[in-house]
Amino acid sequence: MANILIRNVDESVALRLNELAKKKNMSREAYIRDLFNSVSVSGELRELDFKYANLVELLSDQAKMLSDIIDRNTYVIEIVQERMRGNEQS
Repeated sequence: MANILIRNVDESVALRLNELAKKKNMSREAYIRDLFNSVSVSGELRELDFKYANLVELLSDQAKMLSDIIDRNTYVIEIVQERMRGNEQS
């Protein structure tokens, strides 16, 4: 594993990091390591979220299109059935 040393961190920032880590029962080092891990994958997560949203939209559009096709086919079937009934009665 790599070591990262960060210098010249404002004292208030360091204190806030200590507080946040303490709330999670973690050391400051472990807390910051988790933050780094989260930040390193956040871009990938945003990209996956974007792809997922696009996929959902595409599937929704296709479902609507298929629903329209089913509606048109149902209409045509009803017309054919009416004509067949009319021919049977003649």
